[in-house]
Amino acid sequence: KAQVDAKVYKLEAILVARRRELHSQIDGEVCQGKKELAARIDGHELRQAQLSSCVEFVEGSLQNGTQEEVLSMKRQVEERAREMAEEFKPQQLVLGPEKEISAVCADLSSACQTLGEVKFETIFRGTHVKTIGEVKHPRHIAFAKTGETVVCERNANCMKVFDSNHRLLRSFGNTGPEESRLFEPRGVAISFDNTLIVVGGDHSVKKFTLEGQFIASVGSEGSGRLQSHTPFAIAYNHTNNRLYVCDTFNHRI
Repeated sequence: KAQVDAKVYKLEAILVARRRELHSQIDGEVCQGKKELAARIDGHELRQAQLSSCVEFVEGSLQNGTQEEVLSMKRQVEERAREMAEEFKPQQLVLGPEKEISAVCADLSSACQTLGEVKFETIFRGTHVKTIGEVKHPRHIAFAKTGETVVCERNANCMKVFDSNHRLLRSFGNTGPEESRLFEPRGVAISFDNTLIVVGGDHSVKKFTLEGQFIASVGSEGSGRLQSHTPFAIAYNHTNNRLYVCDTFNHRI
């Protein structure tokens, strides 16, 4: 629970900090918008004052001045009116386009509902059961679904099969025809049909029955499609029925 709380509090702190940043951005946009609007209002108010002053001057002259005085100011008033008309012609007496501030935030609701997971793992505390000492330089081990244990015995160039009580049943790979012999076997896997697939120092992949009968061999030394250079391990995937070989010195699988 302490771990969950620590991680959630950290996420909460990130969200709070981000909220402050977004608020600061909004405040900045609003402040800038207010400045722009204030400048526009000042300009419009100045022009309004100029218009009002001109109108008041003309009205006052018409009301209080003599005909001679009005006629004498005619040219001056017309020129000023034309100037103001030209000045205000391109101006639209509006505050300008409205701005809308919208906060675009990712919708994390669904993600938060499935945020995190709790894993319960057993801490392995091994208890010694038994030692099998009938092997020499073992390199790899595999377990058959029928209970047998298969061991790669590298220096003896053979495979050893033990029963469920760890008694030696058979040994094979170091005798027989050349193609069935093993040379420094380094990895073994057991397929779905309980057959053994072995890789070793002769750069090939060999297949045997659990009883030790040779079935097939493929591969040679090289970097081609069905070649390898000192494969050191092999694994069988029961999901897709495929073999995976560590092709060591070709640096590939």
